[in-house]
Amino acid sequence: MLGHDEIGTEAFFEPKVKDVPLSQPNCFSFFIDHLIRVDRDWRNVELCFCLQCENKVVTEIQPQIIAMKTMSPDYEDSDKLRTFFKFIQDVQDVEAPANLIIEVRAGETNQTLKSKFWTIFGIYDPAGGLNKGRWRLPLYPCPTNLTTQLVNVPQLTATTDMEITIRLGDINDTTDR
Repeated sequence: MLGHDEIGTEAFFEPKVKDVPLSQPNCFSFFIDHLIRVDRDWRNVELCFCLQCENKVVTEIQPQIIAMKTMSPDYEDSDKLRTFFKFIQDVQDVEAPANLIIEVRAGETNQTLKSKFWTIFGIYDPAGGLNKGRWRLPLYPCPTNLTTQLVNVPQLTATTDMEITIRLGDINDTTDR
């Protein structure tokens, strides 16, 4: 579990576009867009993410908490909600293989948030290229496993129909900013 004590204070910021060539190796931006098919009894939602390389959390890029921006009805399932995060993170000097781990926390109030689900995403493909594109990631029940590898993901079972949507692209790609 990614605890508040491990990550410091809550942080949400608008990243600056760095003056980095579009094709520079080991540099990328990831976007956390929204969580879909959220239970209607969830009032507050936050995410905590970290990067993992070689079974260890990368400490040069601090894990961060991302607060929910808005919640609205989910157009894919009228009995559920969609939670928006609108978060962008530019990352430099993370070599393959690397994974993005995201934990979902929810509760009635900010003081009652509890870890509910987590997911993992491979930043690089097996050939070492950036896994660019838009992705819908399944969620697995907590506790969050910070040392899991992508080869173990097929053994995990998603216990919810909720999914988190992310995008991954070149660091200076302004198409989706």
